[in-house]
Amino acid sequence: MSLLKDIQEAITNPSFRLADILRKAKVLAFRLDHQEFKYWVSQELNGYESNDNIPEYRILREVDSYGSFIGIDFSLAKNIPIPSLSLPEEYRELMRTIYINRGVEAIETLIQQSGNNLTLQIPWTPDAVDVLQPQIFTHMDCISAWREVCVSSFVEVLDTVKNRTLDFVLEIDSKFPNAGDIQYGDKPIPKSYINKVFRNCVFYDNHSLMASDNATITTSQSESTMTDNRSISILSSRDFNGVINLGNISGDVTNSINQLRE
Repeated sequence: MSLLKDIQEAITNPSFRLADILRKAKVLAFRLDHQEFKYWVSQELNGYESNDNIPEYRILREVDSYGSFIGIDFSLAKNIPIPSLSLPEEYRELMRTIYINRGVEAIETLIQQSGNNLTLQIPWTPDAVDVLQPQIFTHMDCISAWREVCVSSFVEVLDTVKNRTLDFVLEIDSKFPNAGDIQYGDKPIPKSYINKVFRNCVFYDNHSLMASDNATITTSQSESTMTDNRSISILSSRDFNGVINLGNISGDVTNSINQLRE
């Protein structure tokens, strides 16, 4: 079985772990000698070193926090929602955003360990509790705080990686079915084609912008006619780091003026 078919079979077989699938994909990345694919697979396997490089599908936003508090009379309040507006403005987005930077195998293990729980608790760091607790509730001390995330959010990350890997492999297979079996150093596939497939399938943040402007002026006394048609189309896509690359620009401008004077 060819490597491309082998990866497709592994992805569609629920008994395969995603980490094993990505190891096969890493072999393909080296045979294709495609640096972006190599990097993406390695980061998904080993985890992302920096939040600046994490893809959008690994970022969870609008995450809610909860805490336990003790009052001046030693009364205890547990599992109390922490309003984001009670936090200093410079910390709100930070505390409501989670970057899932672990490798896929660690995420799979986390999901398995969750058992029947529908949510996971991610504790605030002690420093965050110490800095932010005076801002939350008056006359109450925060003894613990955490962010609560649905387990399904982690499952969705794994599904996204799996689906995008499959999309990439299927596209390559449809045009170059022997691509997975080429010898190292051979480059029978145009690099531009692999770049296009990778960015469309793995980071398919494609953008299109179309604009048009039509103007028509007609006068009867001296019979003047002016037609002005403008159209612009822009196609672009994001690269691995999320930077928009200009893909194609096309446009046309037509002006016509007819005048008839006595």
